[in-house]
Formats: sequence, structure tokens, C-alpha cells
Amino acid sequence: MVKEGYVSEQALAARKAALDGVISNLKLVFDFYEENGILPRKNPNDRYETKLNNFFRRFDLDKYINDLDSKTVKKIIHIRKENEIRMKRIKSKKSLKTKQAYITKCIDEYYDFYVQNGRFPGENIKSERILSNAYNNIMRESKYFTSDNRSKINNINAIKSHNKNIKKLIHVKRYIDFCKKYERQPVFIENNEDITRAEKNERALAMYLSYKLDLDNIYIPYALLEELYSAIDYTKTKKVEKLTNYVNYLMDELLCLMKKYNLSCDNNFIRNMLIKVNGKTIKAENALTYVKEHISYVDDKKIKTYNEFKFIRKPLTKLSN
Repeated sequence: MVKEGYVSEQALAARKAALDGVISNLKLVFDFYEENGILPRKNPNDRYETKLNNFFRRFDLDKYINDLDSKTVKKIIHIRKENEIRMKRIKSKKSLKTKQAYITKCIDEYYDFYVQNGRFPGENIKSERILSNAYNNIMRESKYFTSDNRSKINNINAIKSHNKNIKKLIHVKRYIDFCKKYERQPVFIENNEDITRAEKNERALAMYLSYKLDLDNIYIPYALLEELYSAIDYTKTKKVEKLTNYVNYLMDELLCLMKKYNLSCDNNFIRNMLIKVNGKTIKAENALTYVKEHISYVDDKKIKTYNEFKFIRKPLTKLSN
């Protein structure tokens, strides 16, 4: 006799043969659900999860309902309903994140245009009109704004109310761009007939920010001010990094000369030897003087190697703080 829900005795036999595997796979699905809070999904980066997904997606509860205990049946029904609710929440959150990402993109592009051009997008040029319309349209979605969105919008509104400062702020942006490009701050260069156009621009930047631009008496958007301080900190970090690399390179070259000739850098034979660095040359004695002046940047192992030479009369030491 064929039980209700089955087509044939052959199907019944096949079902019973596969029952142990089904129960085992169900346990794996339950474990995955307990650990991850959702049922397995198709995952190209996880073959195991994809395998469980394929099993449970094709699993026909009606086919095995007479063979599974009531607790297992209830659990299957429960996690399927619960998973459906959780997936709707995940989808809703994903939709919210997508919407907020778009809002952030519109605000950032609108503000970045101002930073680059010294004005906000207008209506006469198509590319600018697209940015302007996108920014104005998201104002209807204020309920989705993050705190960061609101802060940037407040900055934009403040800039618009202080329109007379925009030209001054362009100089701030140019100063930032210089720092990022050349990994240093602009320096004042004496004006003479040999000065290049690039040097004139650098001189103007250095003078403007140092003497003409009173940062305390103009409104600077918080984001731009943060970018300015970040750029200045970046140049300071790069300066230390370059100095460290330079002085340790000199130290390596001096150690090579000392090892090669078994003589101190104070020896007349070595002191006038030239060390090539950055396309220029420096005498060994001058290199040693520079190393001593910047000893705090020299690697401790290099100092130790230097001091271990038997002919060294005055060892190198770092000054204690």
C-alpha cells in the first residue's frame, strides 16, 4: 500500500533510502540558521553555504512530513516564516542604505564642485544643472538624512550666506592641492628675474596664506578646514619621512666607506670622498656632520654598527629627551 502523498512504492523506497541524508542536512541548515540568523543563501564565495541553500530550497516538507518528528516539522515551518520576515528587514535596510548613499553622493558632488570652482553649480550648463537639480531634489528626502548629511548641508548653506568669502576659499583649496601634489607646504621664494612661473605661483600661495588670508575672520566650511589641517599634517609627516630616509641613506654610505677602507670618516682619505644622493654629491665629512645634527632620526642598529668599529674614538649617541 502506498502512503498518502507518495506516487509509487519505488518513490517510497527511494525516499526512505535518502531519509538519513535529509535529516543530516536539515541539522546542518538548523546550525547555520542559529549561527547566522538567516537561512543559507546562494554565495559564490562559499560553496558550503550554496550547497545548503540548494538543499533547503528544493526540500519538500510535504514529502517527508510522515517521517519527521513533530518538533523538526515545527522548526522548519518556524524558521521559514521567521527567515522571510528577517529577509524583508534586510532588504529594507539595504534599500535605506542605497537611498542614503545616493543622497550622500549628491551632496558631495555639489559641494566638491564648489571647492573646485569657487561657486556652486548653475543652471545654464547641462552638467552643472544635473548636479544642481540632483542636490535640490534630495531636499525632499530629508527624513533619510544622516547627521553627516545635515552637517554638510549646513556648511553649504553657511557658505551661500557668506558668498563674499568664496574667492578667498579658493586660495585655501589651492594651498591644499599644492601640499598634496608636492608633499610639502609652499615656501616664500625671493622674487628675481630668474624665478619660474611655478615658483611665482608657489611664492604667491605662501604669501597669501601667511599674510593676506586671515583664517579667523572668514567663514571656512568645516570639511574644507579639516582638509587644510589634514594636508598640513600630511606635509609634516612626509618631511619627517624624507628626512629619516635621507639621513639613514647617508649613514649607510658612511658605513660602507668605513667597512671598505677600515678607516674612520674623520680620516683625510675618506672625509673628502663624495657620496651621491638624489642626483647630487656631498662630501663624506659633511655627510657625517649632517648625520650627527639629525642623530635622532638615525636607526639604532646603524648607530650600533658605527660604534662597533675599533677605530671610532667618539661614539655616536642619541640625546635623551
